[in-house]
Amino acid sequence: RGYRAHSAPSTVTFARPSGADLIAQACGGTTEFWIDPEGKPQFRAVKLPVRLEIFSAAQKPERKVRTHDHLGSLGKWDPTFSERCGAIVGRALGAGSARAIGLELNQYEAALAAEGLVHPEALKDARALRGMRGVLGVKGCGALLSDAVIVAVDSVQTLDELSNLRTLARERGLDWVAVLDLAGENGEAGACFGK
Repeated sequence: RGYRAHSAPSTVTFARPSGADLIAQACGGTTEFWIDPEGKPQFRAVKLPVRLEIFSAAQKPERKVRTHDHLGSLGKWDPTFSERCGAIVGRALGAGSARAIGLELNQYEAALAAEGLVHPEALKDARALRGMRGVLGVKGCGALLSDAVIVAVDSVQTLDELSNLRTLARERGLDWVAVLDLAGENGEAGACFGK
């Protein structure tokens, strides 16, 4: 309620919430969402050649940002910020390799951080996880990227490398939630969930 008043200037204006987050949750994986020329929301599931490890930071109360509390700063954005983020997402969706997608995840987080839209602890987690062998990119999710962390990993990552990544995340207070294979065998997406 009232958060639209804090939105950054954009070429798209919504009269009501878009529901893009609900569509993405219902479709699973990655969902491309846009407004067509008639102003109607459109979406499609997108297969990407990448495997994502998903970690939750929900159990770290010092990191919790109340939903929408950070939106008051959005009016202070550089006017080109939305376009830059859109270009990053577009490049990630068009990327033909996991390595390219990982790079775009890192670029997206860097753009948000430059605008002060990343929690300091989330930045520390991303920096630590990026240093692990087999990690291609890291980006937080949620308000100030503080609720969860997605890590793009090399599909040829060894079991030891995967174990080391999950151990470091656990040491940082992050709980492993799932691994999503967004391309999978024969192009079929798949997921494996933790407890």
